[in-house]
Amino acid sequence: MSEMLATFYQLRVLRGRCEAGAELGMDDIHTLNALERRASKQRIDLGAVLKRGAYADGVRVSAMGPGDVLCHGCPWLEVGDVVDIAIEQADCSYRFKARVSWCAEDEQGDFDAVLAFLGIPVMLRRGPKSRVAPPSVVERIAA
Repeated sequence: MSEMLATFYQLRVLRGRCEAGAELGMDDIHTLNALERRASKQRIDLGAVLKRGAYADGVRVSAMGPGDVLCHGCPWLEVGDVVDIAIEQADCSYRFKARVSWCAEDEQGDFDAVLAFLGIPVMLRRGPKSRVAPPSVVERIAA
């Protein structure tokens, strides 16, 4: 599962750079072409956090493609809303910005939504905790 997320992350980074008008080198263009040929909408079942303004809600991601993601159990959303979606894995966290392109209320009163990716995503890696304690405030002031 994490390999698939890494592939979509890399694809979104390169597409985001193109959408922003940044130049891609030949290696990046070849990588983008290869990723686009391999990438297709994948059925998955992942927990994620949907953030909108000051609110954060847990949702289920049931499908992910090169350009969008399908979420279930979303809070009230309107088409055009811009949200952040965070998908946590064991060693890293993927953060995607997206715009709601479709939503409908389900039987439980929650919303199902298709979120179209925007811009360049962020990946945060987790490493081992530092054994060196940061300097205290008093030590920093004394220095």
